[in-house]
Amino acid sequence: MKLACFTTIDNCGRTQALAATVLSTEDKDHFAWAYAKFKEIFGSAPNVIFTDSDPAMALALNDVWPQSVHLLCTFHIWKNFWQHIHPLFINDNAAWRKTADMWWRLCKTSDELGRDSFDDRFDELVKFITCHPMSAEKCITKQLEWLQSLKDRKWQWAACFTWQHCTRGIHSTQRAEAIHSAIKQFCSKTSLILDMVQDLEQMAEEQSMKSAMDALDMMVSTTIGNMHTPPAFDEIQSLITPFARKILNAQIAQFVRYQCTVIEDDDSLLSGRFLVCVQCVSPTTIAAGNSSDSPEARISDYNDLQDAADYGMDRNSVSASTHIATTRGCTCQFKLNWGIPCQHMLRVIFNLPSADEQTQCMVSSA
Repeated sequence: MKLACFTTIDNCGRTQALAATVLSTEDKDHFAWAYAKFKEIFGSAPNVIFTDSDPAMALALNDVWPQSVHLLCTFHIWKNFWQHIHPLFINDNAAWRKTADMWWRLCKTSDELGRDSFDDRFDELVKFITCHPMSAEKCITKQLEWLQSLKDRKWQWAACFTWQHCTRGIHSTQRAEAIHSAIKQFCSKTSLILDMVQDLEQMAEEQSMKSAMDALDMMVSTTIGNMHTPPAFDEIQSLITPFARKILNAQIAQFVRYQCTVIEDDDSLLSGRFLVCVQCVSPTTIAAGNSSDSPEARISDYNDLQDAADYGMDRNSVSASTHIATTRGCTCQFKLNWGIPCQHMLRVIFNLPSADEQTQCMVSSA
């Protein structure tokens, strides 16, 4: 039988397993039963859910959770893109790298202009693929049909469309895959259901306890040492509720680990944006990249490092996530979810030159 878990992200950003279901068959009826039971037990359906491109799962979601926003895992789409398109560039690595770069820019461009120009940029990708000599030798009808179906579902995977939803920085089913990987350590095809349930409950309890301890450590750390913060950080304390103040204190405790570098460009879309990453990784190095000196390419390289695990890339040289942050928002979506600045935004505000500018940004963020 098939074991599948419903996973989410807690208030500390950690992956949590909410529920598990055991299904004999992965078809529409069985998925619909699992979704109906989830809604019955939890009292509501999730606002946003990520899955792969399983059509049976999509049909079940549409029937049982019609109000939920159904988004697609970009990593699974990338695997399908590789299977369909890469064979056309098997002997042309340079052309394939350009094709892959065009594809990821479609996935990762999140501004409003990216939405307006999405169809044109997608058509450019299709044109580049069809004009390749290998495409002329092979019948690529199947590939073109698949690309068209992908374009029709653009609102489910392209960042310029998915960015309007609060996903807490998620772009794929990587969190669920991580839970499945952990479960494989104590569960196999020969496991008894009773033993499996007990192990799952123990795992969930350990996750919850660790998350609670991490949150406590972050709040306690704000009272230890002589960390200097600008007056603007104190100003915002009077504008938020006690609960929000605790969350903000946890973010303040984290921001000192980061450094940021301004993205210098005349383009108004890029003004006021910063590359933010942990201090052991140089944002200047990340910003420079290896593929191009253009600002657009630098941001693309930067985002690739941020979500390297999602895309199956080697991220041994990157010890923590990196983000693009401003004084009003951040790619981690913490501000969108909680309504208060994240540690990346706090790092940006801390680097602002004047106290007046800091206070104005903090009040605006609040």
